[in-house]
Amino acid sequence: MELARPPFPLARMAAIWAVLSGIIVAMNAYNIAAREFPDPDDILRLVQVRDLLAGQDWFDLHQYRLDPPHGTLMHWSRLVDIPLAAILGSLTWLLGPLLAETVTIVLVPLLTLGVVLAVVCKVADRFFSGDEVTFAGLALGLSPLFVAQIQPLRIDHHGWQVACVMVALLGLLPGRRGRGAVLSGVALAFGLSISLEILPHLAAFGLVFGLRWLVHHDRRSLPTFLLTLTATLGALFLATRGLVDLAAHCDAVSPVHLAVFSTTTLATLAVAAVDPRSRLAATGLLGLSAAAGLAVLLTVTPECVSGPFGNLEPEVRHFWYENVLEGLPVWHVPAALAVPVVIGGIIALVTLARLIGISPPEERQWWTEYLIIAAVGFVAAVLTWRSQAFVGALSAVPIGWLTVRLLERLRTASTLGRKGLGGLSAVLILLPSAPTALAKVTVGESTVQTGAMSKVTDSTCALTTSVPLLNRIPAGTALAPLDIGPELLGRSHHAVVATGHHRGHAAMRDVILAFTVPPERAREIMRQRRARYLVFCDDLHEARLFAEEAPTGLAARLIAGRPPAWLEPIELGQPKPFQLYRIKY
Repeated sequence: MELARPPFPLARMAAIWAVLSGIIVAMNAYNIAAREFPDPDDILRLVQVRDLLAGQDWFDLHQYRLDPPHGTLMHWSRLVDIPLAAILGSLTWLLGPLLAETVTIVLVPLLTLGVVLAVVCKVADRFFSGDEVTFAGLALGLSPLFVAQIQPLRIDHHGWQVACVMVALLGLLPGRRGRGAVLSGVALAFGLSISLEILPHLAAFGLVFGLRWLVHHDRRSLPTFLLTLTATLGALFLATRGLVDLAAHCDAVSPVHLAVFSTTTLATLAVAAVDPRSRLAATGLLGLSAAAGLAVLLTVTPECVSGPFGNLEPEVRHFWYENVLEGLPVWHVPAALAVPVVIGGIIALVTLARLIGISPPEERQWWTEYLIIAAVGFVAAVLTWRSQAFVGALSAVPIGWLTVRLLERLRTASTLGRKGLGGLSAVLILLPSAPTALAKVTVGESTVQTGAMSKVTDSTCALTTSVPLLNRIPAGTALAPLDIGPELLGRSHHAVVATGHHRGHAAMRDVILAFTVPPERAREIMRQRRARYLVFCDDLHEARLFAEEAPTGLAARLIAGRPPAWLEPIELGQPKPFQLYRIKY
């Protein structure tokens, strides 16, 4: 008679969440008090939620103060806005707008942490004992690039993407079969509706369910998964996009993507109806099903094959896209930061392979599928640095198991040397950022930077206090470096020509040109964009890049303290690096 499993250790999970949340909040106390967002996308997300609560239509995703008068259509999903708007809308009447926003932008990322932690603890508890659950949860909280996506004020979509992939992982647990395929399909549909960045992870799950068909003779899971995924995608599209925008976008789920998944799903259902007995025939027919969906994409939107950034102007690609470090491959990341993170991911993959070898036969399929999902996620993270957050989450369970094994060896080691080696190994596995911290001390902070085009928070312009001063002057459109545009939108009543968001690439090009061409040509660009003010921070990396690339351009003149005569300085008591001008035409 099979013994009943003990109940899920909810109290243990809650304690881990409370400890991690407390540490993360304490480490970010200054940023919370100053409302200093870790990324420009976070403050622009708050602007979008404010506009929604102020009455902007649910299906209208334009940011009208971005490239006015028509605004810029954002590619972001309303799904991410829901928890923010729900909590903020509920608390505003009680706490007031400012405090309600602060509570919301701290609480929502910690809720995202709770979702991922619940999955990690559920998986660890399913196969191991209490110690592994504890250390798996701690491993999750000690993964620096995962924590970076769920820290307070990090309210953009990346944390929720990780949560969706982790929830989908629960669908692969042994014994779930059809309902597991449904869970995975629903979770990945939510993740894909948030952002197409999880397409590699979706492909990994498709591969797993395909192998179940071909290797384990499970012909129901793959069709169930695809049917659930496609139906949920369609429902979410109607619920969040409606019929307002039916264009074929390459950067968000649009009708062409629904057609791709529908074609693949129908073809797979047809293969299931035929039920080929030959494994070779089944492999060929399933391959044709995937090819049919790809053919739809190539026929309707061949430009999407190159990704959402394929139509960027050369100036935008050079000055912006190629300097957004988080979107570049790992070999563009400083070695002091990249090496320990990559090694940590490899250790997790090796540990999963080890678990396959030592597990009982009924669990080997699970660990094999886990390894496939983690391996594809690791490859995706090598190609796109910010995807290392997925690696951190997927590594938590195997790292937790490995840590317990190392601690057991440490406890039973017979010599001091073996104890020291075991303790050092456990520390390096649980704290992959330790080498990075050491590198910062020994080789300098600048060698191990992780940021995008500019480290806005490193500027001495004091944007959190300087930008609100602009509310003293009449509202107008400001031309400013791309990375401080969201600050102007979030902390003042002004509009901006462009921010670092690719759908506004034409306006982004004009901003880049305005700072890199001679002053008289720059003024003509500003006239065409109806700019009333110019805002500039002379110690931003972005500004320095403009000046280095164009020593006779406007940015170089401003950094040198030689603004053209048609720029009238406005003094509001801001620090010297923060330059504010009225444009005279």
